[in-house]
Amino acid sequence: MKKFLNFINIVFGLILIALIGWGIIAFLRLYWQSVTSLEPNLASAIIAASATMIVAVLTVVIAKYYERKQEIENQQREKKIEVYEQFMEKWFDKLLVMSKNKDKNKNVLDDEEFVQFLSEFTRKLILWGSNGVVKKYSFFRQGSLTPAQDSSPYAILYNFEQVLFEIRKDIGHSNQTLKSGDLLTLFINDIQQATKPKGK
Repeated sequence: MKKFLNFINIVFGLILIALIGWGIIAFLRLYWQSVTSLEPNLASAIIAASATMIVAVLTVVIAKYYERKQEIENQQREKKIEVYEQFMEKWFDKLLVMSKNKDKNKNVLDDEEFVQFLSEFTRKLILWGSNGVVKKYSFFRQGSLTPAQDSSPYAILYNFEQVLFEIRKDIGHSNQTLKSGDLLTLFINDIQQATKPKGK
């Protein structure tokens, strides 16, 4: 029964669209016939006035559309920044501890409070994060949860930096003059002496 009702709604929707299209075409045809039956000077004046009015209306509509779009983007950016700040605050604390301990096999799931944060952040990231941030974070998360036995102790930090680059990109920064390691040097003192992991 539900499928039948959906089918009926689709049919009525298509019919409504067809009627609206037919009405617009009929109106334009009638308008053109009325204008062309007038004297050339009068017809030209009416066409010019109509064109001016149409352009003015379209200009207002388009301006409102882009204004609304910009407003939505600004609201989304504010929410993104809030979510990303929470991410950096928690992970900065965790990564600084891990980098000091140099324990690459320590699983972040050992921290119950941090696990709860990860769950809440993942939910927010799905809602507000860009595709790029989601992909980079997914890669980073898997590497931090189950680090490879032969991986560099700094591998997780470079993966974290890739997330930071993507976050900066999502909120409007170009990152053009930055290279791998530049962000890590802001909070990891000996990162320049570390070996960059393969593939990064």
